[in-house]
Amino acid sequence: MDLKLSNVPSEALLQALADLEAAEKDDRYVVDMGVWHAPAELVGFTTDEEKTAGKCYLCMAGAMLRARGGVGPTDDVLIGKLPDDIQEKLKAIDYFRMGWMSQAFYHWFYERWYDDDFNRPPDSLMDLDVSIPRYENGAVEFKQGIRGLASLLKTAGY
Repeated sequence: MDLKLSNVPSEALLQALADLEAAEKDDRYVVDMGVWHAPAELVGFTTDEEKTAGKCYLCMAGAMLRARGGVGPTDDVLIGKLPDDIQEKLKAIDYFRMGWMSQAFYHWFYERWYDDDFNRPPDSLMDLDVSIPRYENGAVEFKQGIRGLASLLKTAGY
């Protein structure tokens, strides 16, 4: 699976946001940041109507699987079964959306994190307290937060 994901975190966040917005427009999907990508019949809190309508729950990273990975609404994706490079980038996207910078950078750069010659992001960025509004409390505010974070990362060279 190749997600055609940018190697630059700020660009990848904007790709993820575009993929999320595309999923929002697709009636087969329900955005839920607590579910990677799963058909409604496998999600315990769904309604019978959603199950019979063939709905699929997904988060922002799951929207990337939908848009870039060829994953359909009836596919249940277990993140641990994906190739390591994809798994770690999706985890990073998930941590970025929560504002957890150190975890996000660790997963983004996991292959090189412990290399002696790897220049880690500065502590001022890793320790940054980023508050992204929760999607379920307001999609517009959430998206503004993601765009703001992407801008911050781009300014910092990431």
